[in-house]
Amino acid sequence: MGAILVGTAGDKKLYYVVDSKDSSKDGVIEDADGNTHEVSFFSYIGKTTNIRPLRASEFHKFLWDEPEEKDKKKWMEVFIQKLDDPDKNLMEGVAVQDSVGKARKKKTKIDRKVNAFTNNNHISNSSGLQFSTKMVVSDSKRA
Repeated sequence: MGAILVGTAGDKKLYYVVDSKDSSKDGVIEDADGNTHEVSFFSYIGKTTNIRPLRASEFHKFLWDEPEEKDKKKWMEVFIQKLDDPDKNLMEGVAVQDSVGKARKKKTKIDRKVNAFTNNNHISNSSGLQFSTKMVVSDSKRA
C-alpha cells in the first residue's frame, strides 16, 4: 500500500492510497490508537466536516485545490478514474508509506530490534553473514 498522509479529521489521520487501482477503498483513516480502516476517500471527505488538509507539497496541492482548466483531465485520471499515476514532479518530497497504523508501529519496533541486534553484534550488511556448521561437543559426552 502506498499511503500518503494528506490531512487530519480531529484526532484521526487521513491518508490517500496512491496505488489503489481498481479499488473504491482509496483512503485510510488512522485513529489515535493506531487502528485503521479503509474508506472511499472522496466519499469520506464529503461527509466529514472537520477535515484539515495538508498542503505541504505539490501533490497535496494538486489533490486538495481545484485544478486549473488544463489540469482537470489529469486530476480526474489520477484521483477518480485511477487510470494514471501522479506525475513524478508532484511526488517530489512526498513521504509514501507502505503501512499505516499498528502495522507501521509494529514494523518500526521490529526494525529497531533488528538494528539493535546488528549493532550489538557488529554485523553490517556489507560484511556478509557467515554461519558455522561445526558442532561443539562437551568433554562429558566424548566418552
